[in-house]
Amino acid sequence: MQTILTNWIHGKLFTLIPDDLRMQTFIAGSAVLSEKAHDYDLWILGGPDPDRRTTLAGVILNDLEAQRDITFNKTDTWEYDIIGLSKIATVYATGLDKNVHIMVSREVNVEMLLEDFDITCHAWAVDAVGRVFQSRGATMPDMEQPRVQRFDTPHSTLRRYVTICDRYGVKPHWPDVEILARKIVEIANNRAAEEISDTGVGLSL
Repeated sequence: MQTILTNWIHGKLFTLIPDDLRMQTFIAGSAVLSEKAHDYDLWILGGPDPDRRTTLAGVILNDLEAQRDITFNKTDTWEYDIIGLSKIATVYATGLDKNVHIMVSREVNVEMLLEDFDITCHAWAVDAVGRVFQSRGATMPDMEQPRVQRFDTPHSTLRRYVTICDRYGVKPHWPDVEILARKIVEIANNRAAEEISDTGVGLSL
């Protein structure tokens, strides 16, 4: 499998990261294979230690401050989700047609990172030397029906899944949609039950 990224774009993205961190950095997501992707995602494998991830984030942000052909917005509150990433900045670089999100992940290798993606058309990555990686169930963004491979965050995954299917002109896999919908209803029912328990509403005296 070969990425659609040109040599110039590939090289430009990796120049955003300090030299000594590039071998643990990956361009991941559907942008590896499709021009319809809305942005580029750069992932730095930070490992499970939160202090180390914080240190890496500081090094990367300091390096971005020194670069002259970019502007960037630092994320005030790092965004955590089920795969343990921290989005630290959105970069706008001269010559790039999309914004770049820079994220530090808690994973220790690219295989673990891709298996933790919730939707299969995003489970692709390319490293600094051009090698392409994919999860076991990865699907081609423009050609295959995407599947949900993680159901941990049903609200956000369902929204993204519908958007992605519309973007790439493919039909959703309805059994996956039904599982997400059931999980959303289950969460709502559990919350309602907790509220009743907390307030005592509905309990006989």
